[in-house]
Amino acid sequence: MVRFTFFSLVCVFLIAPMFAWGAAPSVDPWIGYVFPAGGQQGTVVHMVINGERLRGVSDAFVSGGGVHVAITDYTGPNGKLNRLQQKELQRQVNLLLKDMGARPLKSKTPKPATTPATPPVTTPAVAPVTPLLTTPGTPPVTAPAGTPATPLVTPPVDQTKPLATLPDLPDLRNLAQKTPLELRQLVKKYSNKKDRVKPPLAETVSLDVTIDADAAPGDREFLLRTPAGLSNLRLFQVGHLPEVAPPVKADDAPPAEPMPFDTPPVTPQAPVVLNGRIMPGKIDSYTVHLIKGQNLAFVTRARYLIPFMADAVPGWFQAVMTLEDAQGHQVAFADHYRSDPDPVFVYRVPSDGDYVLKIHDSIFRGRLDFVYRIIIDDVQHFAAQPDANIAIPSGTPRTYLHFVNQQLPLTVAPATNHARAAALPVTLPLMLSGCIRQPGTVDYYKFSGQAGDTVVAEVYAHRLGSSLDSLLKVSDASG
Repeated sequence: MVRFTFFSLVCVFLIAPMFAWGAAPSVDPWIGYVFPAGGQQGTVVHMVINGERLRGVSDAFVSGGGVHVAITDYTGPNGKLNRLQQKELQRQVNLLLKDMGARPLKSKTPKPATTPATPPVTTPAVAPVTPLLTTPGTPPVTAPAGTPATPLVTPPVDQTKPLATLPDLPDLRNLAQKTPLELRQLVKKYSNKKDRVKPPLAETVSLDVTIDADAAPGDREFLLRTPAGLSNLRLFQVGHLPEVAPPVKADDAPPAEPMPFDTPPVTPQAPVVLNGRIMPGKIDSYTVHLIKGQNLAFVTRARYLIPFMADAVPGWFQAVMTLEDAQGHQVAFADHYRSDPDPVFVYRVPSDGDYVLKIHDSIFRGRLDFVYRIIIDDVQHFAAQPDANIAIPSGTPRTYLHFVNQQLPLTVAPATNHARAAALPVTLPLMLSGCIRQPGTVDYYKFSGQAGDTVVAEVYAHRLGSSLDSLLKVSDASG
């Protein structure tokens, strides 16, 4: 009995904390996505953020300098209108529809079931019953025998009396000038729970992001502060190229399905950055004007922006990108880039004209946080030397590359060190930059060392987007 009791206590003390840890709900603010996820130097970006536990948001922070954020609006999970305001909107719309001679909104009150007629209920012809409590000296008042029972009557609701005051929103102004279809869509937008964004994206924060003209380009970290604390980080990119994005109204929450982007307001011309979001079953199409002789890289940023989505399978936006010419023929396709799931391709333009760039999810999923950026620029700019200590070996294919910014002397490998006898002499410490161009090629280097020296050699290849599966060997003078 003692052993059993001891075992039970051990189980309680060991297992109970595990359940406590697993059951504790998260109370930290959560940013599902930021859109658009970047902007051009010297511009103001109207951004929306969807997430949860964002009520009371007071500040936004961006790493680095030259980026300033102003919070313009917050919309909770119940939308812009409370329940009474939603009923008031429905009341006003119904009155307008009646004046227009249009069909009123459908009532959510169920119709009473039809039952066969029944004879009226009458009081049995019996002697009056004296009530238990009466006023002294006053005879009891009773209904005569055979009098029908009086039904309860609910007083009618005054349909002309306002139920609440509607907020001053652009959508709710000049209701009388809207068509019946626009009025019905308005009620659906503000009252239909089915069309409302669900958690964890149910809350919306609108912001204006001002990017200074001299703000350093590159990746920034973005987060919010609320009374509950600091949110998670999301990526925001600052660039120098013109940007195209569907309009985002700063004074209104985005609908469950963003504005279709099959025809952007302008035909962008490379170089440019395209911003968008993919919804279920949708394909975003862009007509891009290209010029003969351009050698362009089309670089998608999707998983790069949001690496993991816990409730998506697979756990990221798996983008597919294609390019079609004016005749509708597919001239380029990509659904990944080497080991990176974000697609990239390079296309040399054969003739001037408008080309159609399309992007969608590989299995046509989609939702608000399937955010993407497509960078279209000359391929030479992607492979340009970004730092004095970075160089690309002559003859390297000019495709999309990452770089290592290491503050070490740089030595670029020649095309002749492919044998032990032709090993290139180097002096430590340094960075070596080379390229294995042909199968079976081995690059050789030699350096001098002293007894007791510790040498660290690290290869950057796969993590930079290279398809090289490297093997590094160090041998002594005897081989």
